[in-house]
Amino acid sequence: MVAWTTPRTWTNNETVTDTILNAHVRDNLNAIVNPPYVHVRAASTTTTLGNPTATPIVWDTEVADTDNLYSTSANTRVTVNTAGLYLCQGAYGVASGAVGNHFYVQWMVNGAAINQAGSSVGIGNTVVRSIFVSTSTYVRLYANDYVSLACSFVGTGTPTTRVDIGTYTSWMQLRWMGP
Repeated sequence: MVAWTTPRTWTNNETVTDTILNAHVRDNLNAIVNPPYVHVRAASTTTTLGNPTATPIVWDTEVADTDNLYSTSANTRVTVNTAGLYLCQGAYGVASGAVGNHFYVQWMVNGAAINQAGSSVGIGNTVVRSIFVSTSTYVRLYANDYVSLACSFVGTGTPTTRVDIGTYTSWMQLRWMGP
């Protein structure tokens, strides 16, 4: 991924070189065509939800990564290399046994919560269901900011995220939208 360069203001009688054109035209077009993007999921590792403290989800599978955002050595987050506005989307599924609990998901930037979305689950005392909690937001990020998707619940038991492939798979993606 080529970093975005703020386009220059051209002046009359300026000598244009290949270096100037490459940086301000070619490289910026390449940044638009192939923006930073990452998609990770939890394929085999579960995360135990915090009660009520948010716990970052552990990712173990990189589906796509155009800007080296994900590292297995920091598997609860992705680190931004290119500053800009990002569309952040993600979700997690909870295994059955979620009766009467309230589940939450929130975005964290550099370890601090930036928003919270929730799903209230009150499906009765005998019915056991799996649930899926999702969220999306736009966030202005800077180089070296790191982003996590965190889960929590209020209630009883020790629910964990699901790892099966399909409707309830936990996943997170970030897509650069522009400078």
